[in-house]
Amino acid sequence: MWALENIVGWMDSEGWHYFDNRRKLEDLFRQAFSEETSGTSGLTLQLIRVARMAGLFYRYGLNVDDKHLESVVTQANPSFKYIEAFCSAGD
Repeated sequence: MWALENIVGWMDSEGWHYFDNRRKLEDLFRQAFSEETSGTSGLTLQLIRVARMAGLFYRYGLNVDDKHLESVVTQANPSFKYIEAFCSAGD
């Protein structure tokens, strides 16, 4: 689930940019996901959202080598821009 953002935009030296049709692409994904998970409880859907955020933080917020945590990403690390883009409360 963390990879959804990577297919609806791109990163360059100025930061993260979403495609103009990002909302439409996300809506299509959510519609297909909803159809595949119909009957799933609200609690399970909430846990899926939590797992998505955990995946984002794991992918972009931690430096992991051979499954061992080496460090947490700081603002100086380019990966931090992904965290800012994908995990902001305003979006």
